[in-house]
Formats: sequence, C-alpha cells, structure tokens
Amino acid sequence: MQKNSSFAEYFIRRPPGVYNYARKLFIRSDEISLVKRKAETEHKLKKIYSAAQKTSYYRPSKYGLDKMDWPYLEKNDVRDAAQALMAMSVLPTSAAQTSGTTGTPLKLHRSWMSIIAEQAAIDLLAAKAGVNLRRARVAILRGDTIKAPDDMAPPFWR
Repeated sequence: MQKNSSFAEYFIRRPPGVYNYARKLFIRSDEISLVKRKAETEHKLKKIYSAAQKTSYYRPSKYGLDKMDWPYLEKNDVRDAAQALMAMSVLPTSAAQTSGTTGTPLKLHRSWMSIIAEQAAIDLLAAKAGVNLRRARVAILRGDTIKAPDDMAPPFWR
C-alpha cells in the first residue's frame, strides 16, 4: 500500500535544497576514509564552537576552538541557562524535549535545518534497508509526553 505524499509534507520535511545537501553529506561521509571523516568532523566542530561563542552564555569566551578547551555541559547547566545558550536566528525554531529517562525532560529548541537533516538521515537508513519512506505507510513512535503520567483525569489523549 502506498501513501500520497502531500505537497506540504514534502516541502516542510524534505525541502529540496537543504534535504539534498544533508543527504549528499551523509552519503559522502559514509564513503570517505575514517581519517578524512575525522578531519571533516574536527573542521565542523570548530564552526560549531565559533557559533557558540556568539551566544551570551559563551561571550566573551575564554574557550578556544579546540574541543579539549570546552567544559562538559550537564543537563542542569543547559536547563538553567537555556536562553543564554540559544543562538540568535531570524529563522523560527521548533520546540523539542528529551524523553526524560533521567526523571526530568529537558526542553530544547531545534533549528529547521537540524530537523531536515534528521529526516535525510532517517530516509537514508531506511533506503539502505530497501524502504522508501516517502511512499511507505509508517508510524514513528517517539517518547513524546502526550500528557503528564500523574494526570489520571480524562481525556487521556492530550
């Protein structure tokens, strides 16, 4: 059985420019040597550190562009300084949260580019198994909080 991919679903989750770029990046990283992949990862990490230094949490930063200079952030650090850790962007972000397996979910914001890259990665993994997610009928089961577990009053689906 096939599903009909809607125009909106296609352009929101898989916009051609960003989606194709991410997909090609994943394919390329799968094909290059481990040494080259590590070098590219280091290069991208330096870009991430540079961007982080533009947030109010790290500005003025005493950290360099070497990953060994940066402290490990604990969940409470991120929770307590959530706004200070967010980079300024003209593009909207999407609210997200961790599943809370440690007892407390962490609320985060994701860029649209990260969501599209995640979709490209999922599609690529499924394609390796012979599944075309654009046409398949699938359910994505996540650990999203639908309703607080201690809320025993109906309705239970909100």
